[in-house]
Amino acid sequence: MDAQTVLFIALAVAAVVLVVVLSIVLLSIRRNVDQVTQRLDESLRQFEMTAEDLRKTNADVREILSDVERGVTNVTHFTEGIRSLRGPVDVASKVFEHALSPAWSTQPRSSWLQGGDVSHSRSDRSKGGRK
Repeated sequence: MDAQTVLFIALAVAAVVLVVVLSIVLLSIRRNVDQVTQRLDESLRQFEMTAEDLRKTNADVREILSDVERGVTNVTHFTEGIRSLRGPVDVASKVFEHALSPAWSTQPRSSWLQGGDVSHSRSDRSKGGRK
């Protein structure tokens, strides 16, 4: 064998080794790309599930807020109703006070509660005091 044939054989073996090494490297890169693609798909699926959960939660929160708004409206309506009844209730309590308890209507409550003199009338108080 001459030197030229040995050189060609060495170059052919080197080319085969280079092809094998490049094939292994390319297969490794392909596996890594496949793994990255799979992980990316899983991440996107999880993101979609999270987004769907957020949409459901958002709908639930909107429903709760709607219920709260209705409750506030009901409380406001109830409060306005109570305020509108306050005048007639005050009038009714005055009527009952005068009809059922004449002693209360002729003297101040504080003196009656403290055991004060019952003989003073309302007209005496309006004239400037007691005698």
